[in-house]
Amino acid sequence: MTQLRIVCDTALLREAADVSLLMVLFTLILDHLYEVVMIYHFLHGMWQRLELHRLSLPVSEKCFMGYFPNKQVPFESTPVSKILPPYRGREQEQFVRICIENTDIEYTVPRDLLCQQSSYFSAMFNSQFIESQARKTTMRKLEGVISVNSVRSMVIWINNGRLQFNTGKMSQCITDAIELARLADFCDIKSLQSAITAHVRQMLLKHMQQRMKREYGNVDLHTRWITEDHIMSASHLPQGHSLRCLLASASVEAFLKSPKYKFERMIRECPSFASDLLADIRQALNGRQDHRPHRIVCARDPIDKQYFPLNSTHGFNVSERATRWETILPDKTSSNASMRRKMVFFARDVCDQFAEQRRTQ
Repeated sequence: MTQLRIVCDTALLREAADVSLLMVLFTLILDHLYEVVMIYHFLHGMWQRLELHRLSLPVSEKCFMGYFPNKQVPFESTPVSKILPPYRGREQEQFVRICIENTDIEYTVPRDLLCQQSSYFSAMFNSQFIESQARKTTMRKLEGVISVNSVRSMVIWINNGRLQFNTGKMSQCITDAIELARLADFCDIKSLQSAITAHVRQMLLKHMQQRMKREYGNVDLHTRWITEDHIMSASHLPQGHSLRCLLASASVEAFLKSPKYKFERMIRECPSFASDLLADIRQALNGRQDHRPHRIVCARDPIDKQYFPLNSTHGFNVSERATRWETILPDKTSSNASMRRKMVFFARDVCDQFAEQRRTQ
């Protein structure tokens, strides 16, 4: 009995020692927890003060310090001197001025940054031209290319790497984007061109998802905000330009499934749009899928990468759409006769493929 009592007392002592050790550790944590929380609040407050100080700086000094804000500042109608003020505390030899003809608008841009982004301005300011000696260039207005809005958007992109358009209707935003893309092509700013295409694609997808909830089955969701003026303006971009191809890609589903295609007249009058559309249709049909149990043939949309049925929509068959190439394309006597023949042969090939699939099903 004595040995058993000794063993029990030893176990109780060990358990009490463990509990006391835990209590000591818990007390130490509670004592220092208040200090840790106070240090965290102090550091957090210092960080907020630094952020407020950085946000209060002008855009030019933010760019020079390597600071790029994560959120895009909404556009407001303010004087140019407040949107893009000149650098302060720097030598004026490092900067050039960009003016617009017949206006009092003038932008001050760092020369090295401008020449790095654009080979056009690099050849202008790193040579013996008058613009290089005067550190100033005046851009003449050109319809659809050079305007107050396009130059302002270009300068904002060069300074802080952000796209900024006037808030308004979707069609007006696309118009401004095409105009800026033509200016970027004119000035050879490649990074800006790819950014514009990605921005327009995101706008189309965002508005399409909002409309799809209320207008399910509508095949004109991609082309709702695209107009004939957009296609004509984008046709001046070089062949293979990403934004020009994007407008054609948005029309693939509507062309294959809509009884009355929105841009049939543009196919006749704008051969570049017709060739881009044909290339996108070929790409969509090359990625088609056949669902044998339901006898449904689906093609892949170039915009959202989703599959849509080709067999019929509202009683209109895709093979009927393919045979209409002969009626909407230019005559054989026109200068685009070779392009017309290629499109007609391709349309007939599509009809033969669908006919063969239906016979095998």
